[in-house]
Amino acid sequence: MGIDPTKGVHLKASMQVVFMVLFIVAMLAATAVGKPDFVLYVLDAVSVDMYLIPRDWMLPEAPSRKLIHIAVVLVSLHQFAINKGTVFSFTTHCHFLKAGIMTWNAYLSQALEDIWEKGEQDCLCDLVQCRRKLIQMVRTTEKIFSPILQCYFATTIVIVCTELYLLAQRMKSKTTEVDELVILCLFAVQTTSILVHVSLAAGSVQEQADSSRDVLIRGLPITASEDDKFYMGELTRSVSIVSVYISGGNFYTVNRPFILTVVSVVASYFIVILQFMHSCEKDDSGEFSPSENFSMSTTLFP
Repeated sequence: MGIDPTKGVHLKASMQVVFMVLFIVAMLAATAVGKPDFVLYVLDAVSVDMYLIPRDWMLPEAPSRKLIHIAVVLVSLHQFAINKGTVFSFTTHCHFLKAGIMTWNAYLSQALEDIWEKGEQDCLCDLVQCRRKLIQMVRTTEKIFSPILQCYFATTIVIVCTELYLLAQRMKSKTTEVDELVILCLFAVQTTSILVHVSLAAGSVQEQADSSRDVLIRGLPITASEDDKFYMGELTRSVSIVSVYISGGNFYTVNRPFILTVVSVVASYFIVILQFMHSCEKDDSGEFSPSENFSMSTTLFP
């Protein structure tokens, strides 16, 4: 019995590639055009604070400023592509696992149908072996990507909180331009959407595995062979006892409740920041301080 986990993977991979290409093209275009100024402020901060470029080279009248901006954005986009490529590789693996489990469920349903309707025997032996292989594939994927997931979720949550803080800060400033707010919103949406995409991809593996219980509810007819009854018992125990999921080093399980927990924490943080900024005196000059520039530089290419 063959399991084809590649169904639909071309569409998923194409969407991920299109997303990265659009982001890279947009950043290169903004750097080449020099608009909006907000992006140039961030590139100045990245150049000086992270790549140790002399500040004199980054003055608006300096002829080297444009070349440095292009070089810095190329290096940063290269790092961005590597990071996001690793994350998208994980989501592709999750799609393989989901499709494999879905195909296994279809075979199981068909096998039970044949036993009930046609009286066929010895239909479940291969399914037992295939389920063991599927569980092994899930465990292997989890082992490979567990360190990456821990780092990704830890850094992404911090990045989202930083982006929301900067967004709230610029919203309170009277001199903030509309394009700055638009870019900050896009950064926050981009980071959050990828976080949700990764979480849903991992959670879909568990959801598809749990759906196997619904297939097994049908059971076997009393006239089934002893071998089929034995293998049916093996499958029932495997589905009932062995939990199939993706976790971050067994610290947390990546599923839909996990997404709601992260979103609630980030939303609570944003509300607290707004209340705090509303109650405290703040600088309304609208100029970026060095600390603000450096903070923003960590969110441009997460």
